[in-house]
Amino acid sequence: MKAASSLFSVLCAGLGLTFCLLSLWEVSDIFCLNSGCDVYKGYSLFGVPMYALGAMAFLVLGVLSLSPSSQVLLRMVTGVFLCANMFFLLWQIFFWPCTSCLVVAAILGVFAFHVFRRSFWVWRFLWLAWLFFFFAASLGAVRDGFSPWPILEDGNGDVKVFFSPSCPACKELVDGWIQSDKGGNVAFYPIAKNGWDIDRIAWLQKNLDDGMDRENAFVLFWDEPFPEKTRWLPPFFLMMKLWKNNLVMARIGESRVPFVLSRGIVGTEGPSGLSPDDGCDIFSPSAGTCSDMSPDESSFRRTW
Repeated sequence: MKAASSLFSVLCAGLGLTFCLLSLWEVSDIFCLNSGCDVYKGYSLFGVPMYALGAMAFLVLGVLSLSPSSQVLLRMVTGVFLCANMFFLLWQIFFWPCTSCLVVAAILGVFAFHVFRRSFWVWRFLWLAWLFFFFAASLGAVRDGFSPWPILEDGNGDVKVFFSPSCPACKELVDGWIQSDKGGNVAFYPIAKNGWDIDRIAWLQKNLDDGMDRENAFVLFWDEPFPEKTRWLPPFFLMMKLWKNNLVMARIGESRVPFVLSRGIVGTEGPSGLSPDDGCDIFSPSAGTCSDMSPDESSFRRTW
């Protein structure tokens, strides 16, 4: 291996070693954008923290990169570490994604690509397999990084209500939470099923932004005909905000509104008399009302 190539491998291994140590000492928490970062801090193998194992792995790869006579061994060791990382990437796909872990994986992937680029096809195939797992885990991390957009949020938002303008049961639920004692601690997340819903939500947001109190704003939102010019926000940006709410509902496995997420016992209180059968499928194309032939049997209210 040429000196320049060896130098790149050593620098890459050094970067991985440094990042693992910074993660071990919790200095690199700025890269932690997902819940998995906190979860995996407690993970260890034979009592050794995962980031410590990563640091040792990069140290071994860096030492092997310094010796031109150990390139066969370097490829074998790199392949073993890459397989181990693939298992951890697979774990993240099914459980919690971790952005810091993905940074470590990316550094290892660059190192492996450099080592395997001119070697036997089996090594290159192994790297392509790793790339597939890395891409899938990265998509999960991106999806997990999205938070829902509240059109109205007070307090800590201990209760999160997902609703649609064209859902009669949503009106009953939202009005109940607004009028309840805990109405000041509720966040409301609109879901749009069609262009009519988008126009109605845009009108509600304009009224709230103009300083209208939430009770009157929602009265107009549910019962009054809205003006012809309703999309005061650029449609693209509003649709992106609404898309995040749909994404969050898909992530937690729900497809019907109204849907309530709550912290502990708060979610067991509030308006009564509603059931999943009263709700609407968020993919229903109808405007102004909705009816579903085979309603979801999942729980109408969930806690976290």
